[in-house]
Amino acid sequence: MDLSPPCDIEFIHVFEEEAQARSMAEAVKPPGGRVELFEPEELEEEEIEESVWEVVYTFTIVPTHEDITARETELSKTAQSPVDRADGCGVMHG
Repeated sequence: MDLSPPCDIEFIHVFEEEAQARSMAEAVKPPGGRVELFEPEELEEEEIEESVWEVVYTFTIVPTHEDITARETELSKTAQSPVDRADGCGVMHG
């Protein structure tokens, strides 16, 4: 996979409680990105480890180590919650 052109990178945070997930989704409105909130019922059966809410941030960027790390760090600072955990990031391609 050629990582030199811009592509969509998803950063996922999971929450046990709806209120915390909604708070995170509303607290961080990334410039140049989008935010989606997924209820447990919206997730695929194989995606559900437990009943969790997912907040997914998507940015269209050239995926460099520095940029990905900076975005993960910024999201994690905002997300700091005892019931939140970062659940990784991924490259979306067709």
